[in-house]
Amino acid sequence: MAVGEGALGQGTGEVSEGAPQDVAGAAKPARTGGPTTIVTVDDLLLRDLDLLFEDETVTPTLSIPLVAMDAEVRGLSSRMLTQPRPLRFSLSLGGGDVSLPVRLKSTSVFRGVAEGVVGAVSSREAEVVHYEDRPLFRELVTSGQLTFYPSMSGWVQGAVQGFELTALRGVAIASGIDIGDGVLDFNSRTRFVGSKGGHVDSTMSLAYLSLSEPDGGPISRFLKLPAPLDTVIFVLKNEQGEIRLPLSFDFGGGSTMGLAEISAKASAAFLRLVTAALAAAPLRAVGSVTDVVGLGNLVGGRDRTPEYAGMEADVDFEVGSAHVDRELSPELKAIVKAMAKDPLLELEGTHQFGLGDIERARELASPDSDVAVKLLKSLRRERDVLARQRGELAAAARSQLTLGRISAFEEAQSALLKVSRELGEVESRVDQVAGLLGRSAAGKAERRRRRVALDLAQARMDALMRALIREKVDQSRVNLKRPRYQAPEPGHELQQSRIELKTRAGTPRRGIVGRVLGFFGL
Repeated sequence: MAVGEGALGQGTGEVSEGAPQDVAGAAKPARTGGPTTIVTVDDLLLRDLDLLFEDETVTPTLSIPLVAMDAEVRGLSSRMLTQPRPLRFSLSLGGGDVSLPVRLKSTSVFRGVAEGVVGAVSSREAEVVHYEDRPLFRELVTSGQLTFYPSMSGWVQGAVQGFELTALRGVAIASGIDIGDGVLDFNSRTRFVGSKGGHVDSTMSLAYLSLSEPDGGPISRFLKLPAPLDTVIFVLKNEQGEIRLPLSFDFGGGSTMGLAEISAKASAAFLRLVTAALAAAPLRAVGSVTDVVGLGNLVGGRDRTPEYAGMEADVDFEVGSAHVDRELSPELKAIVKAMAKDPLLELEGTHQFGLGDIERARELASPDSDVAVKLLKSLRRERDVLARQRGELAAAARSQLTLGRISAFEEAQSALLKVSRELGEVESRVDQVAGLLGRSAAGKAERRRRRVALDLAQARMDALMRALIREKVDQSRVNLKRPRYQAPEPGHELQQSRIELKTRAGTPRRGIVGRVLGFFGL
């Protein structure tokens, strides 16, 4: 980090472009449009933070435990507001355990509704409810690159996996909403294109959803729902009792761009989905009733599991490698063909570590001390060379400014900026290698090992996604879960790491009547 009030002050951060007397006390035409004091944070890292937020003013108490938080921000500077400088960031964290009601698994729409009613009645009559500890959510990740000047451009992506909506019940009750159950998955990617605005692609999935509110409640008012909330929830659920909402929309740029406009656009996109679902509600109701009265075989068959759901494939990797063959395995080729046939089919992938990669990460994270000492000496020599160059460039810049050679001064200043950044990077590597030899090195070995392994796993996920895109697979239908560092359980060790793939969702099977209706476009 560098905080400077002088163009040639000490540190490895940025050089001020402020008044010339900051450099040599000499006169120089004043520059406008930028600050005279530059604040720069080259690289901000947060690792393995645990946080707990609790609100005891609501009943039940709102508890939000956050664990294993990793965050990184690069390129943070006050110059972002006056120059087109990119800000890069990433964040990942998990949810700690919270006490939640034991979930009752339903096997049909009507049974699910019945269980929701039972849950609501039991909550009102204070009947005994059994609880268990479950993670608040599996994972929350976000990353992006943004440039704020002259207008916002760049991208932001994020995902939440397995968020337990019941944990928010206390806050919801205070707002007049009763959450019986629900698990949320959310994926989003937003692209900003300056004055032209931007585009949002997102997918929201809700499972086990049981939600109610009074007529004209806060959800209905905010979303301007054209029907009661319970009706909307029913018509949006698929044959597996899940709600999947793909939302894509554009938003304007300039002074009109803001959260209010983006929220309005998202609400409008959601209303279009609701309107289409309500239009198909009569056919949906017929299908549900026929299941109850025993005509399910005619309309869709008792087994309405989508034809291509549950297909599996594994992608194996050599130790330390992230290479994916251009020629896909027969199993993966079959999945690609199935996704081309069924537009509702989705693909999920999970990375599993093998023993070889675990050992390789251990070696890389804890190198031989002799090797580390030699590397440290080499880096320190490089640092000394860059420090001398920085001093020489600073002296040259002062000299050129004193002589009034503004063009030559700006060239020297630009070279000084470049060397300062290189010096900062080398000093960061010196600190990292020195950390391998310090007193606390042993205690940090596991953290380094985890980071090395996760970086390798993420590189494999990225390589597989590129391979799928080459095969014309829509990446919005592929959910490659963020890798988690977890050693194989005893007795279940894998020699090779792999990504396990499985299809889900998809179009339900249709019976005789269903196929006849489909022939007429119904």
